[in-house]
Amino acid sequence: MAPKWPQVNNGPEHINEHAAYLREACNQLQAVDRGRQNQVPWNIVHSFIASTIELADKVIQQPAMSEILHHIQDTAKCTQNIQRDVSVIKNSVGIGTAPLNSANFSGGRAAAATWAQVAARVNGPHPIPPPIPSNARSTETQPTITAYKDRAVTVKLKDRGISQRFRTLSTVMIKHKVEASIRENTDTKSVEVVAAHQLKSGDIQIFTSSTANATKLREHRGWISGLGEHAELIVPTYGVIVHGISTNSINIKDQKATIQHILADNHTVIPEAEISYIGWLTRESPLKRASSIVVEFKDPEMANAIIYTGMAWEGQIHICQLYDRACRIKQCFRCYNYGHIGAQCDQLRHAAIAPNYTRPRTAARKE
Repeated sequence: MAPKWPQVNNGPEHINEHAAYLREACNQLQAVDRGRQNQVPWNIVHSFIASTIELADKVIQQPAMSEILHHIQDTAKCTQNIQRDVSVIKNSVGIGTAPLNSANFSGGRAAAATWAQVAARVNGPHPIPPPIPSNARSTETQPTITAYKDRAVTVKLKDRGISQRFRTLSTVMIKHKVEASIRENTDTKSVEVVAAHQLKSGDIQIFTSSTANATKLREHRGWISGLGEHAELIVPTYGVIVHGISTNSINIKDQKATIQHILADNHTVIPEAEISYIGWLTRESPLKRASSIVVEFKDPEMANAIIYTGMAWEGQIHICQLYDRACRIKQCFRCYNYGHIGAQCDQLRHAAIAPNYTRPRTAARKE
């Protein structure tokens, strides 16, 4: 009676399971009682060889241990960098130790951001610092990390001559001039300036060492006159988009009357609101029956109240949402690049003809 030879195939996909499978098949082959007359058929030998070659290919494809260790070390280093960046971001926005609650966790669905929420995250209470170890010095304090935008103050130079004069100065000279102007004022003498430079618009942007110093510069504005006779501080505003405003019911050109009308209709919701600007979200079109307007508030809490409750206008409540200027795209029509406008462009206008082409001179016209 011919013996029953073990049957094998390519084996499992996993290399360890494949090795165990092939070893078991070889053990079964050795256990078969075959005499001189019982030769192993070629088809059985062929299947064993094919499975062994498959296992050898899997072994060759396995990376070396040194390469695996190198990748693990790189991954660990990347994870540490990410954890450090996350900690810095949490400390900068003041949510490092904030517990999860219904206000900041809505079951996986992110709520629409409002100006008050943005202000609360940035200007809210700082996270409680960790307890100081017993072996640490009592005088050592942990520095507070703040975003650079919270420490920025922008001054608008209305005098074109002064603006052009600042363009001839280096960044170091501009910083020295700003520091001299601040120190001449008694209320802002202690403010420390970290950096100052001129924007493409001609305005001067100043960065202080802390948000408290930036607030002091905004509250005491006597130092601004040292930068120019007609210089003024640019106060940040908080925009709200109001949808569905009838084009026949509002006069955008009369800003003062329109602002007073909005404040009177919404006095119960925003009793202490200050509005600096009202305008159409897109170009004004007399053919439209209704369109959206942008209302700029000076207080983020008042803007937040309008976003939640809606704005009353002509006996109707209109839906409001946060307005972010970063969503609007600026394109220069001189260099055709994005991020600035033609008045702020310092490049030559692109020619519509080839650079090596010389325009022929026209013959003088006979009188």
